[in-house]
Amino acid sequence: MLPILDSFARNLGIEGEGIYDANDPQFFWTQLYLASVNWGLENPKVALATGGVELGVPASVMKEFAAASFLGNTELPEIPPTVSGIRYDAAADTYFVAMSDAGQTYVVIERYAESAEGILSVGVGQYNTESGERLGGLFVRLHAVTGISNGEDSAFPYAVEVAQVESEEDFEGLLVTDCEIRYEEPEEIPAPTATPVPYIELTMGSRGDEVNALQTRLNELGYDAGKADGIFGSSTRQAVRYFQDAIGVPQNGVAGVSLQEMLFYADAPEFVTYVQIQKGATGIRVEKLQERLRALGYLAAPVDGDFGTRTVEAVKLFQAAVDLKEDGVAGIRTLKALAKKNAPKCDSFIKLYRGDTGPRVKEMQVQLNKLGFLAKKPSSSYDKNTVAAVKAFINAIGKTGDGKTADKALLKQLFDYVAPTPTPVVTPTPEVTPTPEVTPTPEVTPTPEVTPTVAPESVITPEQLLEFVTLLNTKMATTYTDVEAVTWLQQMLAVLPQTGVYDATTQAAVSAFQVANSWTDTGLADAQVIDALIPLIP
Repeated sequence: MLPILDSFARNLGIEGEGIYDANDPQFFWTQLYLASVNWGLENPKVALATGGVELGVPASVMKEFAAASFLGNTELPEIPPTVSGIRYDAAADTYFVAMSDAGQTYVVIERYAESAEGILSVGVGQYNTESGERLGGLFVRLHAVTGISNGEDSAFPYAVEVAQVESEEDFEGLLVTDCEIRYEEPEEIPAPTATPVPYIELTMGSRGDEVNALQTRLNELGYDAGKADGIFGSSTRQAVRYFQDAIGVPQNGVAGVSLQEMLFYADAPEFVTYVQIQKGATGIRVEKLQERLRALGYLAAPVDGDFGTRTVEAVKLFQAAVDLKEDGVAGIRTLKALAKKNAPKCDSFIKLYRGDTGPRVKEMQVQLNKLGFLAKKPSSSYDKNTVAAVKAFINAIGKTGDGKTADKALLKQLFDYVAPTPTPVVTPTPEVTPTPEVTPTPEVTPTPEVTPTVAPESVITPEQLLEFVTLLNTKMATTYTDVEAVTWLQQMLAVLPQTGVYDATTQAAVSAFQVANSWTDTGLADAQVIDALIPLIP
């Protein structure tokens, strides 16, 4: 049942953005799409691959997914036009699903309770794959079932009746058993061969001719691995992940033996710049989409490579800004509009959640700080201090809330808020007996001393300044002087005054930009900073 439970975790979302509804075709087919992808990764030898990017799921198997996901379901409705990535071939009686990476999360069955009637209550936790952090959990109620046809046993012994975000009342009155059950992918055992394998596994830090050959081939196919220098760095890893996306395998960035064999095939797929992605998709293309949406202010959720409900809402918001159909699907037209240097920035408030990061969080923190609700320096991270500050503001306007979210209406109130001014107490003025006027002796007003203006001083070394100017001129094909280059940087970061000197204010602005993007805070405008600023040129 783990593939089904994992699919619900992605479909419903950690905050319960989705609602379990077997009668909603969008929710129904998104669930089956996710279940199909999980099934394909778990059973690669059974899956029917088309061109390395589609998975064939027999209709009989798809019906088992539906029966396991929605208690009592026996029929598959038509696929609505809003759901892409899945199609039906009537001749083959097979559904073809666009393959996707396994994502950045996994689920663990943490507790269960079974009633005498065979009703199973399960608590499921969702965890970050890299950090192991628990992101949230679901409560699922299942019924024991039999096969779906011919009296045969179903692949899934239970069917889901209820799936919802966990709460404290879920197991009330039940005898609970704690456990820790998660799916572990079996290690692939290579088939014996008498011929030595000509490839070796390559990963971050690998060096040598094998890496050079890998980089050269990736570049030939359009996957930008950077200079073929024989060093497996971040650019090479990114190129490998894009190739893994193209062939429909997990995107771990490791160039294993089988991947290199596929890479050097004569018909290996070439890089495609724009590929439609939608809710349920995962991997590097989703990460790049989220990075761009964050840079433009439409999304504040951390980049996790998982196309969930919040990414859908961010895409819709951007589509509205560029007059495209607001369907939440990142199609070719939407992706091209996002890639433009003059793509519009978000000019409205977006709902923020605890754990969010970036400039949208910082602008809220700056306002909270200005009004006195947040004592600490804005960090661009919706942390516990920010939660406390938001809660204090909610109390100040006479409402209730835990401060863990700030919706559009609350943010508007925050930026419109004027702190109440105490009414002064009027003290009666005593009557004054007039005194005969005396003509005062005029005093000589001393001429004020002129305070010399302190010229801004550079806080970086001449070598660091030269490196910055050279990088900027190379990337923008310009011939800026030192002053012109620094002035450009100050304009892009809204530093005032714009002096053309890399002073402490400029360094602080660069640091804030790096922190907002979850990069290492150096205060130096390096290639990463310049690359992020260039697309924002108006």
